[in-house]
Amino acid sequence: MKAERVAGGWKLNGAKAWITNAAVAGLSIAYAQTDRSQGYRGIACFAIEAERPGFQRDTPFELHGGHAIGVGGFRLVDYIAPDEALLHPPGAAFKSALAGINGARTYVAAMCCGMLHAALETAVRYTGQRQTFGQKVIEHQGVRWKLVDAATDLEAARLLTYRAARLIDEGKDAVLPAAHAKKFATDMALQRIADCIQAMGANGLRAEYPLARHLAGAKIAAYTDGSIEMMNERIGAALPQVFG
Repeated sequence: MKAERVAGGWKLNGAKAWITNAAVAGLSIAYAQTDRSQGYRGIACFAIEAERPGFQRDTPFELHGGHAIGVGGFRLVDYIAPDEALLHPPGAAFKSALAGINGARTYVAAMCCGMLHAALETAVRYTGQRQTFGQKVIEHQGVRWKLVDAATDLEAARLLTYRAARLIDEGKDAVLPAAHAKKFATDMALQRIADCIQAMGANGLRAEYPLARHLAGAKIAAYTDGSIEMMNERIGAALPQVFG
């Protein structure tokens, strides 16, 4: 997306996709390049009003999970943002975006912790009631240990998430802690929610149980605010400084 200085404001053109709440939001935030020669220093941040001329909302689409996030996109065609809509000028906007993404990644990690906690509640309750071969399913060591591994990973993910959140609250550098939390929590949720389904057998996929919905939600979370691969690259870039 690009922004051009005009009398009384800025003219914006471009498109944004995969935005949370874009299907219904009346006010959005957009980052646009004001001067490509300046690289990230040329990026500015604007408040975008859906009712202003030039705003075109994309047709909403459904996902297999994350039904409450209203994901979508919009296009700006000669959209005029008045001077007061400039939230962060060039030179400051990129830093603001980085600060916001750390909080977003920590939030996604917390979401994944919540989904796995709910999946464990369902799986433990089910396996504690259903019996096979004369004993409760959870009393079979192979099943029980899978759930134990899930519970341990959940505790580890929570601690990583709490650490990132604490650093953000204290105004300290949370880039790497947020990346670690997001990477581990999403990866862990994908694997361990699947284990919860496996513990319940085919019944784990019945619509009356939320496990398949949580698994789809965890997959969406893996892409939200930076994929696992992006987290690997971010963490990997810092390895020489951390361990060198």
